[in-house]
Amino acid sequence: MPHETFSKSINFLFLQGTREWNSTLVHIIFEDEEARIICCIPLPRRDIPDQWYWKDSKDGIFTVRSCYRGLVKATAEEEGQGISVQAQMQWKLLWKVDVPPKYKHFIWRCCKDMLPTTSALCRRGMDIPNECPCCCYEEETIIRALFGCEKSQVVWTTCMHFFEIHTLPDNDFDG
Repeated sequence: MPHETFSKSINFLFLQGTREWNSTLVHIIFEDEEARIICCIPLPRRDIPDQWYWKDSKDGIFTVRSCYRGLVKATAEEEGQGISVQAQMQWKLLWKVDVPPKYKHFIWRCCKDMLPTTSALCRRGMDIPNECPCCCYEEETIIRALFGCEKSQVVWTTCMHFFEIHTLPDNDFDG
């Protein structure tokens, strides 16, 4: 039965003059399982007005950040994973770095494999060649696009000359 046809307040589901569920009415309006769940919800003894409360924030106020954190937590729980304390600390450090937000967002997207590389687009169902569009040599992953492709290496070399950087730490970016 559509719930929109009823009042937005639930007090019509209470026994008149009490703070108890009218289980007969609840079972008439809702399916058996829903009715059972509703009747198990404890009601406050005092008559306090209803209010909106966002469960994923400390103060009950919705923010995009709290929504994102709630989604990440729910996804991790569904996959049977948790975010390690070390990973949480690393993300906190990233968000505290004093750089413009667009740089933090770019790094976050890189770490989460959310850039539109051909590899990622193919994974999402696009029917496109899975190779680097610059060199047509290998599968284009984030690491390959940023560091492994010959074209990106030219960009890095140019930047190093421009900023007078003579050496970089040894890293294997081909993996």
